Amino acid sequence: MFITCDENYFPYTLFLASEIAMAFPQRRFDICIIHSGEAPHHPLAAQHDLRLIPFSQQDRLDGLQTNRHLSIAAFQRIAVPEMLKDDYDRLLYLDVDIRYQRGDLHKLFEIDLSGHPVAAVLDPYQHRKMGRCMTEFKAAGLDNTRYFNSGVMLIDVKAYLEQDICERALEFAQRNDPKLSVQNDQSALNLALYDNWVELGPVWNWPACHHYISYRHFVDPCFLHYMGKRKPWNDVSGYHAAIDVNAYSRFIKTHFPERFSSLPTRHVHDKHAWKWPLLFLRQVKDYYRIRPYLTRFSEDDFELK
Repeated sequence: MFITCDENYFPYTLFLASEIAMAFPQRRFDICIIHSGEAPHHPLAAQHDLRLIPFSQQDRLDGLQTNRHLSIAAFQRIAVPEMLKDDYDRLLYLDVDIRYQRGDLHKLFEIDLSGHPVAAVLDPYQHRKMGRCMTEFKAAGLDNTRYFNSGVMLIDVKAYLEQDICERALEFAQRNDPKLSVQNDQSALNLALYDNWVELGPVWNWPACHHYISYRHFVDPCFLHYMGKRKPWNDVSGYHAAIDVNAYSRFIKTHFPERFSSLPTRHVHDKHAWKWPLLFLRQVKDYYRIRPYLTRFSEDDFELK
């Protein structure tokens, strides 16, 4: 499995990598941190036997647009299968803003993708309305179809390379067309893998945002994905569950004390407690909108669609 990051996100990458390493002390897979810039050093990397690998194909990403919320590291996942083709037949990509909760990753690596390059989870944009039209497909002149979230991807390296997914995704990304890049690198991957991926159940990429935070108890997710700009490590409003915020806080305080002092203070506001019943009713209503999507999958974590 691999995670990509730059220097700024290395502490949170190491948090995720450490969680998985501790959950699988006798693992049959490597945990790789693909980094840009100077090589990061931390004793936890050696303690958990993590592979720290410099990203070696930066020239292929020249010309891609970035901003203060999107670093070039986000696009690196597209090229990593080419980088690691001599080392691995299968790769599991994880976004930095993910926490591992449960699930047999060994078995996940072994599922049959039937020749498809990637297995992933349907994006939340299509959870409530599974036929929702996606801007990228319309702009590219394609019929609407399923659209995946690229935060968790199981990759068959041979199929990915043979079908030129890297080249095709980078070609879409380098067009710098706003209508083709609504979700940046995720848009490029969905266009390159148009109707050519298999669908994992929602437990493998459960959104830890908006109403989904309350629904996680119905789903028992394997991976929690903190989508959006508000993350547990910068939460000042009480938006995320205290158990998640405190886990990151303890990790940063213990292993990156120089950064801990710069973390914002989390506040929980109780002034508008009367709103909670209304919020609960709204969430119940929204749950019934999402339920048709959830019931497409059985309790088998490894069912594919």
